[in-house]
Amino acid sequence: MSRLRSMLLAFSLAWGLSLGPAQAELVGYWPFEEGVNEPGPITFDAAGSFHGNIGSAVTRAPGLIGQSALRFDNTNNSAVDLGSGGDDGFMFTSELSIEALIAPEWSGAEFDYDEIFRKEDGGNRILFSFQNDPNNGFAVPPVDAGPVLSFGLGVGGVYEELDMPLGVDLEALGGVAESGAVYLNDPGVALGPNDVVLQDGGFHQVAATYDDNTGEKSIYVNGVLRWSTLVNFAGLATGGDGAATIGNVTPTGGEPFTGVIDEFALYDHALTPDEVATHYDNVRNGVNYFGEQPPLPPDQAEPTPNLPDPGRLMGLPEGVVSYWDFDEAAGPSDDFTLNFAYDRQGDADGTFVGTAARTDGIIGLGAALFDNEDGSTVNVGSGGPDNAFSVTDGLAIEALIITDWSGAEFDYDEIFRKEDGGNRILFSFQNDPNGEFAVIPVEAGPVLSLGLNIGEGYGELDMPLGVDLSELEGGNENSGTIYLDDPG
Repeated sequence: MSRLRSMLLAFSLAWGLSLGPAQAELVGYWPFEEGVNEPGPITFDAAGSFHGNIGSAVTRAPGLIGQSALRFDNTNNSAVDLGSGGDDGFMFTSELSIEALIAPEWSGAEFDYDEIFRKEDGGNRILFSFQNDPNNGFAVPPVDAGPVLSFGLGVGGVYEELDMPLGVDLEALGGVAESGAVYLNDPGVALGPNDVVLQDGGFHQVAATYDDNTGEKSIYVNGVLRWSTLVNFAGLATGGDGAATIGNVTPTGGEPFTGVIDEFALYDHALTPDEVATHYDNVRNGVNYFGEQPPLPPDQAEPTPNLPDPGRLMGLPEGVVSYWDFDEAAGPSDDFTLNFAYDRQGDADGTFVGTAARTDGIIGLGAALFDNEDGSTVNVGSGGPDNAFSVTDGLAIEALIITDWSGAEFDYDEIFRKEDGGNRILFSFQNDPNGEFAVIPVEAGPVLSLGLNIGEGYGELDMPLGVDLSELEGGNENSGTIYLDDPG
């Protein structure tokens, strides 16, 4: 585990939800309430710490509940990346539920797939999507080829999908009583009392549930159980390194959603029919699933107890572009949900993402704690419209760190990185066996590396660890030796 205290700062959520004991089984809840005009790349998990990185092709849209939702445009970067969840964040072993409000614009064409949610881990995948596969090969029970709403899981070592056909009488197919028909588009005929048209210009609640204890696997639309089956074996298998993704197969994948998604939630239990129906009734009455009022627009909202921006630090030397001290707090408290890190010099306020957390500071109140999991970062953006991170004449990076880096071959621990291909800025621990970018050749082994593009060529200054630097090119008489661990 690495603990980093560096020049990067935090800001707090501008709104808050009080998710009480009734929602204790929520794994994550993304209401997308950052605001319809909010350009930021982050959407916040109101139930935990799995904050999402919003893809470049996703835009804000008016929400069914609250201020805003997310619009997906059917291109590859149309996705919200929630990360892998760490060791067990998105690992379900006996039950799970997926719930969302959607306004789909899916084509329904053959070989077209629109993902509402997917965590792609091979046979351990979790899938909830619109599909039109000519054979529906994973469907259990079998259904005819054509458009379906699909819920896929691996159970007992076998991956199967519950495919709910669209545009047909589900009860007549042996489905749930009074399940009606779920149409993608207006069928041009009178609708039955339980029929639904998904692409009618409005939002619709969809939910998928599985319970290993009973074997029941179910799909709901608008508060009604529409399609279900009993799995004949137990052993729900999920989890892996794949990124949990809202609106695509992967964060840059090729099965993007088309339309708007709002109020996305994951649970570690199977919602009951009564719970799903209550959630639907709540959103129809203008509150969220849990009966709570969504936050008001900023011009109507009452002041919240979130930590205010502490403002600029006085006395910083000329040339400081950004300075993050993480001194908002030593950790989350009952009063503050501190997902932000304020930039005390510029406008590059940061966001704690994934499993990144707060801890006691080396200097001052707080610091940032990183646990070597994918997605454990503080995201400070691209530098904003002023290109604050575009440097042409000179650069300095400074941080206080306590490192627990392994030093193993092919292990890389980034202190700071802005990844722009050959224009990247990199400051990290590395153990690369060939050191191909080293501008002063050094022997293979652990190094502290500074990487920049100078003169239209990318190179890295690699400082070897555990050797006498004064004897090497690039060292000086005061260099000494920088050890990763006590040399004994």
